Amino acid sequence: MTIDEGTISQGTSRSRVAGRSGARRRMAVGASACAVSGLAVAGLGVGFAGPAVAATAQRVVAGTVQSVGTGNFTIKSGAATITVEVTSTTKYLDHGVSAPTIANVTAGERVKVRGTVAGTNTVDATRVRVLPALPVVVGKVASIASISSGSFTLTRGTATITVTVSSATKYRDHGVSAPTVANVTAGERVEVWGTETGADAVDASQVRVLPAQPRAKVRSKLDRGLARLHSGVADVSGTVARVPVSCSLSSCRGVIRLTERVVSHGRAEVFTLGTASYGIGRDATADVLVHLDRTGFVALGHARGHRLLTTAVIAGQGRSAASGRLVLVG
Repeated sequence: MTIDEGTISQGTSRSRVAGRSGARRRMAVGASACAVSGLAVAGLGVGFAGPAVAATAQRVVAGTVQSVGTGNFTIKSGAATITVEVTSTTKYLDHGVSAPTIANVTAGERVKVRGTVAGTNTVDATRVRVLPALPVVVGKVASIASISSGSFTLTRGTATITVTVSSATKYRDHGVSAPTVANVTAGERVEVWGTETGADAVDASQVRVLPAQPRAKVRSKLDRGLARLHSGVADVSGTVARVPVSCSLSSCRGVIRLTERVVSHGRAEVFTLGTASYGIGRDATADVLVHLDRTGFVALGHARGHRLLTTAVIAGQGRSAASGRLVLVG
């Protein structure tokens, strides 16, 4: 049926025009919302869509415990002193302890804290992990002449350090079931845990005799100065991984690259997660700070238990390189 335009009432015309205008406004609002949503996702940089990010910021921080109070403790992280508030719901983790509590957090220990920012340099902790202690000194035993009176000396670079032991000192020596101070002999390399009592003095709580290093028949100049992984675990605070390395030759310099091998649809790809330069002295151990890039940060966040198995490729100043398996713990 054909309808003459003249027969359409003015009210009907206005209604249709208004309807079209309303539709245009709804479309415009919808388009604007989509644009804002797109900008929000692009701004986050991690591809999350949906509700806005909560105002309370999450934080992971690692450091050394300075003091322990009632319901809180302080840690030194870099140049900052951070107050960690704990509650009855805070969870604690300590390797080898079945049901750790706040009592397991003591001054001098290294901890990693996960929680929410409660103010300037203040964190409300949801989880506290007590980290394995790092050795105070690593070096070669120089003399055991005074070991009968409770001490021995070792060399680290050009320094000579006096290590005091007692009946409470524990000893570790691979392949020895019950090592004692008698297993500490001149020429061996040892790790010492304890308390520094002076510039070149340590009271030892634990001494570990390191495995002897086989002599290389031929070592090229390119192999000199190449650092090695000191541990198979690297703690991650924020986007910074602390990769423990050691140097047993001359001063070691080079680059560390963290990679992950991913197999998808039958194809294997290797992704770089972060790189950093290193430089440490002879017979020294240090944590090299490797800043994870976006790929590394997202991969660690998606890893089960925030534990990501990676490969650390350590290159020297020459063409030589070594690699080892490294677990990032976030």
